[in-house]
Amino acid sequence: MKLLLTCLLCLSSSFAMAATNRTTFKADTLNPISLSTMDVRMGMIMNVSADATYTTGANSLSTSPGASLGVSLGIEDIKTRAIGYTAGLSYMHMDDRIGTGPLNDITVKTIELNATYGIQDNAYLLLGFNRSEIDYGTNVLKSKNAMQFGIGYRASRLLSFELKRRELAGAIDNDDLAIETIDLAINYMLK
Repeated sequence: MKLLLTCLLCLSSSFAMAATNRTTFKADTLNPISLSTMDVRMGMIMNVSADATYTTGANSLSTSPGASLGVSLGIEDIKTRAIGYTAGLSYMHMDDRIGTGPLNDITVKTIELNATYGIQDNAYLLLGFNRSEIDYGTNVLKSKNAMQFGIGYRASRLLSFELKRRELAGAIDNDDLAIETIDLAINYMLK
């Protein structure tokens, strides 16, 4: 939590500096969705924090998976002082050990859709939902809907950063796996 607050404080000071530079990345208009304003992006996702809860029947066990890295591909149309969107696919991998048990691989493939609101020329908020396929060890868990929210910063026309709190969920038989992460995404615009 302290790390998240520190990151938000750093971002807010960057926003103040960006306001003096005015590197506008979208117009202040409510344009309909169009291919001319949409950007295609690819990115790298780094897991800042993760907590996983495994529920088997009436038993529940919590653990913190190891650091993870992922990649993403998506589209965005973020507007200043207006509603926009981001959508994308991501793939993440992390290692996990429950107690002294075996080391298991957790692979998460996610599709997500977010509404955005540009609070300044370079800063935006995002809120949305996701659906994940989670491979845990030798099990493939059924997808469940989950949510995420965060803040983004467009450093230049080609580079943006997002700090997001994501929930990822899956189930197999009577077993549930819920992963809560804080992710830092670095996105590069392809168009």
